Amino acid sequence: MCNPENGIKGGEGMVQQKHTKLRLYLDKHGIKHKEVAKAMGMTTNRFSQKINRNKSDFTLQEASLLCYILDLNMNEFFYNPNVPKTGIDKILS
Repeated sequence: MCNPENGIKGGEGMVQQKHTKLRLYLDKHGIKHKEVAKAMGMTTNRFSQKINRNKSDFTLQEASLLCYILDLNMNEFFYNPNVPKTGIDKILS
């Protein structure tokens, strides 16, 4: 979906793409969802829902913990370039 006011696409597709990339990374390295879920302190079912974006998504804290556990760059797996940049200059303009 695109915001008509600023023409910026919503991040849904990008986040979904990144979760696919994360699933592929786990598969490639033989890491089971069950193992990651346990290390994160959540059930396998809950982790599966989050990685598949079924009813839920990772919180910032969960994404950070996941990247810490797997030694991943958070920007590579969770950064969304479709989110507009902000800052004091944007507010004051």
